[in-house]
Amino acid sequence: MDENVKIIAEYAFPDAKGLEIVVLDGVTKIERYAFYHHESCCCSTIKEIHCRTKEEIEKMDISENAFNDQQYNNCVLYVPSGTRWSYRHHPVWGKFKNIEIEKL
Repeated sequence: MDENVKIIAEYAFPDAKGLEIVVLDGVTKIERYAFYHHESCCCSTIKEIHCRTKEEIEKMDISENAFNDQQYNNCVLYVPSGTRWSYRHHPVWGKFKNIEIEKL
């Protein structure tokens, strides 16, 4: 995503066929259902989410419904070095089963 994107709106990617990698850099808010997979949506193709927020992830406004269980279970969430604990214990990011350190 463009570094100038600060907010990902509700239903931002309703027909994101082929969307496999999401890079979040500088995003401060992710609204509900932004990446949520519905039967009529193809966001289930997401395999990797690279979240580059290093400090104060608690201040990121992210809806509990931004993603769905399939994504929480199957996607790999890549986070900056030294932040894995913060992401693992975050009420939303912590739902991801696979949290890895970003290798830049």
